[in-house]
Amino acid sequence: MKEKYENKLERLARLLKEYIFLSSLGGNLNFAKEVDEWLKNTTRKQRLRDNGRFRVGSVFRVLKLIGLKGLDVYFGKSKMQKIYDKHPEMNWGLLKDVPQIVEDPVIILDSATRNDSLVLLGNVYTKNGIPIMIALLVDPKNKTGEIQDYNVISSAYAKTIQKYQIMLSHSKIRYIDPNKNRTDAWLSKLGLQLPSQTTKYGSINKITNEFVNVKNHAPNHP
Repeated sequence: MKEKYENKLERLARLLKEYIFLSSLGGNLNFAKEVDEWLKNTTRKQRLRDNGRFRVGSVFRVLKLIGLKGLDVYFGKSKMQKIYDKHPEMNWGLLKDVPQIVEDPVIILDSATRNDSLVLLGNVYTKNGIPIMIALLVDPKNKTGEIQDYNVISSAYAKTIQKYQIMLSHSKIRYIDPNKNRTDAWLSKLGLQLPSQTTKYGSINKITNEFVNVKNHAPNHP
């Protein structure tokens, strides 16, 4: 009886530690539940017209390490439905896992197609083992050009391994997970290589005010 009681206490202590850890990363712990409720109570047509947003989280530790302000990160509701419709590899399970990439990315680098966006890669994969990338729009502007006090996930899908290698070779890398064992295992698993001149892990190139506030003449695609 005593042993069962102790095991229960140990399990509760472990769950509490996990909750505190996830909370410290900045993620919205109710994100998946909120998405499920939305899917349950709406039709596809309604979702495509929904201008609302899900809060992915705020004050993400890694984003702050590379110089971003501690702002909320949002994922547009209609954007999620459009991604689901456009990208066959993206199911709702993967879309609900998007916060994991923001919370604990392996690599963050500049977008090759937008100069006001970052690309994040982590341990969320398609059924074929290809990592999902998310595009994070930094300090988005409203229709009048005013900078908003939040960041937005503008896309989430999988590229080919070859395209990921091109990105690593030619885009500015902002962050590499300092856990070298984790990062090296991730690269090896995918057959990817960092540029030969990249020897430092952790926060490599911090974002400046110029990146955040001035580089705003970008194409309208992720």
